[in-house]
Amino acid sequence: MTSSYTCMTLSAIVLLGNATRAACTEQVERVASCVENGMAQWADKVNTLAEMDYQRLIILGSGGLAGVAREGALKSLELSAGRVVTGFESSLGFRHGPKFMINPETLVIQFFSTDSYTRQYDRDMYSEIRTNGKTLSHIALTAVDEGDIDGEFISVADAKLDDVWLTFPYIVFAQMLAMTKSLQLGLTPDNPCPSGEVNRVVQGVTIYPFS
Repeated sequence: MTSSYTCMTLSAIVLLGNATRAACTEQVERVASCVENGMAQWADKVNTLAEMDYQRLIILGSGGLAGVAREGALKSLELSAGRVVTGFESSLGFRHGPKFMINPETLVIQFFSTDSYTRQYDRDMYSEIRTNGKTLSHIALTAVDEGDIDGEFISVADAKLDDVWLTFPYIVFAQMLAMTKSLQLGLTPDNPCPSGEVNRVVQGVTIYPFS
């Protein structure tokens, strides 16, 4: 069900944004190219991460990217049938209680903003987590050259894409990881819970009259 998220998000951006049709078409084509190229480039890294024995996954993103982080965390929780405990936060929000989630069995992924002001906080949190040295693995996805700080960075696009369009390469990377980890755990991504407690199509919801 990964495409339902990206399709609905793209529809909302195009319908609710104020860009011209030509500008939207140009951006969609650029994003599609980034994602298509990225899926081939990221495959080896995704496989390497999925083979790690992480029990927790934390995804961080600032501003609107916090919502993308939430979706990425949810997908891994779903496709692992709860065997990977996940969390999401903004870079600033993570500094308090949520940071206690990190232990030596934790994979942390950060979605860096292209906004120069916001990215300062992303970078500070990245350096702080790296300095603490408590994670199993810690990477950041970015569209900007981060060569002036130490760490592991995966380039997903160029800086011409702002955060709203970075939604797509960022979430596709997270979806690839969720699917690959599901397979690595011996599960079926299309139906990770065959016993039926959680359903692919939501069941058991009563729609109550609203007045």
